[in-house]
Amino acid sequence: MLSAFKSINIQVGVRENYFKDKFSEIKQTTPQNIKEPRGLQSDNILNELKQVRYESFIISTIMLNQGYRISEAMSIVQNPNKYIKPLSNGDYKIVGVVGKGGKIYHAKTLKHKDFQLIKNMNKIPSKQTFSRDLKILDPNLRAHDFRYQYARNLFEKKVSEVGYDRALKIVSKALNHNRSEITKYYITS
Repeated sequence: MLSAFKSINIQVGVRENYFKDKFSEIKQTTPQNIKEPRGLQSDNILNELKQVRYESFIISTIMLNQGYRISEAMSIVQNPNKYIKPLSNGDYKIVGVVGKGGKIYHAKTLKHKDFQLIKNMNKIPSKQTFSRDLKILDPNLRAHDFRYQYARNLFEKKVSEVGYDRALKIVSKALNHNRSEITKYYITS
């Protein structure tokens, strides 16, 4: 590093290895960023969230069971009559949900019990309130972690039934992804 200064006749008042030693010192004393895996780190997270705020528990349940982003799940619970239609078997289907980039999701089945949760919501929290509720449980927990977990759960279920490539396509379609590379990231990170 100092050789560049010497080549243009600039004297710097430090020894030759000063910067190398400093970088080495910083590297040794700086904690390494250990990447937290995305997805849920506890099987009990929904029950814990229910204790924090029931409405946040419901939104998380929809995200975990259906794979929607927070904005999409919020739209569904704010406008259930627009997005949720009854099926003849007592369950429901979610239709017309607009995802990222304006792409519309394929219809998804919603269990009767999950529809009842949505119907019984009192007050829908804001996204900020929802995020704060998650941070109460775990400072690293993010809304998108429910989507990661949905992707992993669905992939694990489908890969043994239909093989890797077909399972990847199924998960990609369920997440409303255009590229399978994005889905691969979800199931491996």
